[in-house]
Amino acid sequence: MSFSQLVQQRAPGDATSPRDAVARRRGRRDPYVGLIRLGVVVAGLALWQLLTATGVVGPRLLPPPGSVAQVLSTWVSDGTLWPNLGSTTYALVLGVVIGTLGGTVVAYVLAAIPPLAVALNPYLVAINGLPRAALAPLFLLWYGIGTTTQVAMATLLIFFHAFLTVYEGLLGVDRRLLDNLTLLGARRYDVFRLLYLPVTAFRIVTSLKASIGLGFLGVVVGEYMGATTGLGALLASARSVSNLDRAVAALVLIALVAAVIAALVGSLSARFESRSLK
Repeated sequence: MSFSQLVQQRAPGDATSPRDAVARRRGRRDPYVGLIRLGVVVAGLALWQLLTATGVVGPRLLPPPGSVAQVLSTWVSDGTLWPNLGSTTYALVLGVVIGTLGGTVVAYVLAAIPPLAVALNPYLVAINGLPRAALAPLFLLWYGIGTTTQVAMATLLIFFHAFLTVYEGLLGVDRRLLDNLTLLGARRYDVFRLLYLPVTAFRIVTSLKASIGLGFLGVVVGEYMGATTGLGALLASARSVSNLDRAVAALVLIALVAAVIAALVGSLSARFESRSLK
């Protein structure tokens, strides 16, 4: 749901209940799902090897899996991987923290002051509609080559996602709960602690998978545009010397890291949801 729609109508949250969402996540733990995913990976590698070995896909288009695996092994053994992985992780963590905090604060302010939300609506929509990748050169001019550019890219991507997520949650708070707390004499701090804060935490944690995914994309794009370390910098370095093996290895590494992050955050979100519903 866009910000414009949220401002115009204070509708309740998603029609799908959190309990249903948890049930769907638990369904994904079925062992057959894991086998299917493993089968897809094995089949993809086999097809990749077949196409390159038979010459259907030439070495100038795609290197064989063995060459890519050798590059990855070299990066692990000679220590190339770890500082680059650490740089990307550091920028990602900073971007997630700053973007989430910033989006949450703005969501609270606009939810508390509806006229301000209506007034700022066109500007937020316009900024949110800007292509993020096009802003990378601008951040590079502002902050130069370094971690700040990657953090800025990640923060920008995460900010609007966190803002919309929290804002929708605040507007979707059950009015009956709010009225009951007021009748019981709850003060503003009590309402915040007992109602709004749990809603905010639930919305942030359950959407963390998407937030970190956006942040990871922003960091890698920022590193690719201009950085000396990071997974995106590995890809840019391979491109600059026209080394296809290293370029594909960097892409595979980025995909692997993204998959690991998604799995870890998905597990954390599912645990949080299941505990919050007990």
